[in-house]
Amino acid sequence: MRKLFAVTAACFLAVMLYQFVPSWQNWNSFSTTHYPLDQSEVIPDHEVRREVIAIREEAQQLTLKNEMTPAKYLSLEKRLYRVLTRHPQLAGPVPSGTYLMTGAPLMHLAGLFNGQGDKEFIGEAVQLRNADPELLAERARPLAYSVEYHPMAMAGFVARQYFFSLLFAPLFVLALMKANGYPATLAAAFPIRFLLVDWLAWPIGMWRYIATRYYAAYYTAKIIRNLSYVTTLVFSMFGASGNALAQSVKPDSKKSDSKNHTLQLDLRNSSFLASGPPDPNLFGRASFYEQRWFLESISSTNPKAGNWYNDVAGGPFLVRNTKFWALGEVRVSQNQNNARLLMVGTQLFHFSRRAAIIVPVLRYEYGLTGPPTKAFHFVTNPNVKVAKIGSRQFSIAPEAIFRKQVGKAVFWSLGAGARMQLRSNKPDTIEIGALTNSTGQWSIRSRLILNFTF
Repeated sequence: MRKLFAVTAACFLAVMLYQFVPSWQNWNSFSTTHYPLDQSEVIPDHEVRREVIAIREEAQQLTLKNEMTPAKYLSLEKRLYRVLTRHPQLAGPVPSGTYLMTGAPLMHLAGLFNGQGDKEFIGEAVQLRNADPELLAERARPLAYSVEYHPMAMAGFVARQYFFSLLFAPLFVLALMKANGYPATLAAAFPIRFLLVDWLAWPIGMWRYIATRYYAAYYTAKIIRNLSYVTTLVFSMFGASGNALAQSVKPDSKKSDSKNHTLQLDLRNSSFLASGPPDPNLFGRASFYEQRWFLESISSTNPKAGNWYNDVAGGPFLVRNTKFWALGEVRVSQNQNNARLLMVGTQLFHFSRRAAIIVPVLRYEYGLTGPPTKAFHFVTNPNVKVAKIGSRQFSIAPEAIFRKQVGKAVFWSLGAGARMQLRSNKPDTIEIGALTNSTGQWSIRSRLILNFTF
């Protein structure tokens, strides 16, 4: 059980650390590049090389013919200096595969200059060089581009992302405490320390719990390593996530012809605040959508209570366009008592620019084993966009569940969650929410939704 809590803590830690990975837009705001001249004046690499060769040949010919004069030498030096200082290596970003030893041509020309051996020639050339306003202006300009870093922008990004990480910090620290063998009531016994050290300063709390127990340190490191392997494998198999899907955003019809297969992973953990099943309460859903049909598998378990159930479903798309999906489904469910249910129903999705109205459960359930049971089940989980901060979309996802079994009272559950995109322009999201039900139980739920198209 402690190993399971260590896995949960490592997952929360991965989500919190991911908040500090800057997007490309944020990364560019951390620094400003100052170029010594306008980028329109940069001379391409091949033109620089051609001009350098021409200057060398002209200098050698003048030297061989004994026609080199101080004025001609100064003209060659100005041409060479100008073309070299406008090479991309100095005046701008270096294009891939280009490199030029800018000092070598100048040294070669200087060798020809010193080889004249005439003090009068050298003295006159130096005087001309020191008096030429064009060459003096060129030499006064900075040779290379420089980068100015903005520590306040970096600090602001870290502070902003640290605030978002606090949404998951209490769940992370509680899971870490359980992984170390500490009771969860330890947080209630020292509320001030839990608030100031373990929650608001969660890096200190993390170090305090991991450093004092070898067990937690070992398994946390091991699980983070394994998670990195799994993440690399998944992204290498499926590539970057793309099309929007149920529970996320509106689908892109332009990509539907080339990318017809979509896999969505929905991972949740619920923690009850008072009476209720003991932690953890894990839920996992994998939905595979093809152009005309879908397959779905759901597993839910509470290891401490020994409860679990598995669902397997499939069916055709009845309607599918850019604004509305309607799926017919047949589902079979089985739990730890070997009780089986046959379910027939539909799933409905309506997409708009500001919201996605989602009804993932609208079905009739019939018991196949034991006393005959009949029930009607309805679930809706819309996703409403509320704000966009930086490159990330934030939304509210209310949830309502109603299940009426013949001969029993209606069971209901109501709540809402706050969602945030993991990456800009991608439908992957994380969520933290609160729910209550008809039995008076309250719970906090964390949720991760990942989408892959191929």
